[in-house]
Amino acid sequence: MTPNTITKVTVSGAGYAGVGIEEGVVGSDSVSRSKASPLRGFKAGPNFLLQLVPDLRDLCTSSRPHEAELIEAVEMLTGSLGISSHAWRQACSVMGRYEAAVAVCVISAKSRKGKVRSAGGLLRAMIERHLDGTLALDRTLYGLASDLSTDRTYH
Repeated sequence: MTPNTITKVTVSGAGYAGVGIEEGVVGSDSVSRSKASPLRGFKAGPNFLLQLVPDLRDLCTSSRPHEAELIEAVEMLTGSLGISSHAWRQACSVMGRYEAAVAVCVISAKSRKGKVRSAGGLLRAMIERHLDGTLALDRTLYGLASDLSTDRTYH
């Protein structure tokens, strides 16, 4: 491989990963975008995620968990959502552990509203979008945060 070549892992809908080589100039938008956080500056702290996914409270050992404890709790939650351990590990590898945990929290929150057919499929689609540099969880998180504040106002 040359210095201007990067390796790109792709995930098919069936869950199979393939490796391809993509030409690009290191530091260009197409290369650096895929490494950018899908949170794009949104501060999704542990307290926000606990509000978003109340089921996590039962899986955490403290009422104010740190990121590492929250990630462990989210990993335990993946099975009940129907997300395979392989998809979870792949998301952690590609996005980063905390970003993968936030993605699973988004999936859980949407699933509770009946907006998810396949949690595992949605996570794999998020992995693919992250690799393409098009995953923007911040917009979804802003919408879910707005829903949380609306729920508190009227209930």
